[in-house]
Amino acid sequence: MILILCLQNRKSMSKYKSGGIAVAVRTNISKHIRKINTDCKLVLWFTISKNLTGLSDDVLCGAVYIPPVRTKYSVNDPYLRITTRIKRHFPQNISIFY
Repeated sequence: MILILCLQNRKSMSKYKSGGIAVAVRTNISKHIRKINTDCKLVLWFTISKNLTGLSDDVLCGAVYIPPVRTKYSVNDPYLRITTRIKRHFPQNISIFY
């Protein structure tokens, strides 16, 4: 069975809701997944517990959505915006990979 961890940023731009980011997780591992609340509209952040992975630290993950250019969803320089949010919300020494 699959559990939807979160739907984030669904917007009503017409009579229907559109957009949003979702992460699907199998229920048998869902207790090891934790959503991180931030103000970042382009990334749904979550951690995977070190108890599940066997690593020394939790794994920080982000489900990213980059809106199409020149649409009502687009933003100026989405990569810079994501990097800025990473530095703001996760100031410890982490590596950023694109």
